[in-house]
Amino acid sequence: MADVLLIYPKAGHDVRGVSVNAPMALLTLAARLVPDFSVEILDQRACDDFWPALERALRGKPLIVGITSMTGTQIFHGLEISMFVRERSSTPVVWGGMHPTIYAAQTVAKPYIDFVIRGEGEVTLRRLVETLARGSTDFDRIPGLVFKRGGVIHGTAEGEPIDLENVPWLPWHLVSVEEYVSPAQYLYTGVTRLLPYQASRGCPFKCTFCSEPVLTKKYRMMPAARVAEETLRMVAAFKLDHITFFDEEFFIHAKWATAVAEAIGGRFTWWAQTRAADLIRVDLKKMEKCGLLILAPGLESGSDRVLASMKKFETVEHYRKADEKVRETGIVAQYN
Repeated sequence: MADVLLIYPKAGHDVRGVSVNAPMALLTLAARLVPDFSVEILDQRACDDFWPALERALRGKPLIVGITSMTGTQIFHGLEISMFVRERSSTPVVWGGMHPTIYAAQTVAKPYIDFVIRGEGEVTLRRLVETLARGSTDFDRIPGLVFKRGGVIHGTAEGEPIDLENVPWLPWHLVSVEEYVSPAQYLYTGVTRLLPYQASRGCPFKCTFCSEPVLTKKYRMMPAARVAEETLRMVAAFKLDHITFFDEEFFIHAKWATAVAEAIGGRFTWWAQTRAADLIRVDLKKMEKCGLLILAPGLESGSDRVLASMKKFETVEHYRKADEKVRETGIVAQYN
């Protein structure tokens, strides 16, 4: 049985084969643990016998159960899972992700939640698991952790942004990859099998509608050669023809994005999210030759006044110029 049980609750719009993507947050967390701890991932969205599977996992007395949650419907399912765990075991429960980061004290105040990890969780979870494995309760030195002691909520200082130069490779063996290789919402002509990948973290912009300014404080990129090496390995291992880059904004650093594209060299097609203003600085014809098939530019509004109020730092004119560039190529634009 596993030392660490990581759970992805239902999110409320989960249609298998259509909208259910691989649980990237849990795979990222597991990557820091698997060298020294056994890890099991349970994805409620893709598990036919989730509750019996959870009960079986709890019988193995894991050191901790980790649950991720966005704000919204996923909270309900995460709470339901937390109560199920508490009713059947004394295993501590830790929450992480977007919602617990923003509402850490409110989340950890629940009687069936013991810890909350704020922000990027890999290092914090690893330190927490190590502490529990020693039988220690010395949680005060673990960065980014919120916990209860004697009925009082305590919190530690935030940790440093994680260096992407040497992050571990994702442990894809922990999930049933075939469950996730063809989400129909990303399929286009010529695309049959795909998986997501994240090559950078954070965003330097402070758009008021976005959670990113709270979740990650610094924009960082993985080395371009590493991105190409890992994605090409995924393409070969899982017979993919497409990668969806789940970066918040792929073209923030035009030189880096170009280096990634050139390293990929058109050996698979890919999808990326972007700001329209950043597309103006990029050679889209070169990107197309390097495999870029679909862009998802965030427009948000057709009003300059509204764009200014949400601190978008873009104008409708940026949108027009970017669209003109896209229309000179065969790249598909999925405007948000």
